[in-house]
Amino acid sequence: MRYALTSLLAAIVLMAWPSRALANLPYESMAAAVQERMESFWFGHRAQPSQATRTIVVVMQGSRFIPANMTVRRGETVRFQITNRDRIAHEFVLGDAAEQAEHEREMASMPGMPMNDPNGVTIAPGTTGNLVWTFTSAGELQYACHLPGHYEEGMVGQLTISE
Repeated sequence: MRYALTSLLAAIVLMAWPSRALANLPYESMAAAVQERMESFWFGHRAQPSQATRTIVVVMQGSRFIPANMTVRRGETVRFQITNRDRIAHEFVLGDAAEQAEHEREMASMPGMPMNDPNGVTIAPGTTGNLVWTFTSAGELQYACHLPGHYEEGMVGQLTISE
């Protein structure tokens, strides 16, 4: 299903972009441009660690996120440094309520599916990982874990993107 959605999205992206915008690009640049476009969300996109202007430390403990609420600014690039203090793996997935609901449905239909979405990471027990994100639009998001039962048990936090 993910492959079909990715293929459909790639087709839409290519139709939406004028062909002359890609005509003079070498293959590698064109592939990177299409990939970057596909990995963008209404609220932003992944960024390089060197672009981060701030680090927010997030702890996963007792199947909860600490802090439970965060605020970032539109245009800000944040490095989320995420430590999992539990004995089980957890996810850190950015998205609005609709995107979180869709990811929850995907995970329920394919238990054990590895996280390979650009807007999230899986953190193994007792380890620390990072997600660097540039926020491009103001709005309300959630960060959540969608491993079986975690989201339903309240492993979700609120993130506000201010102007």
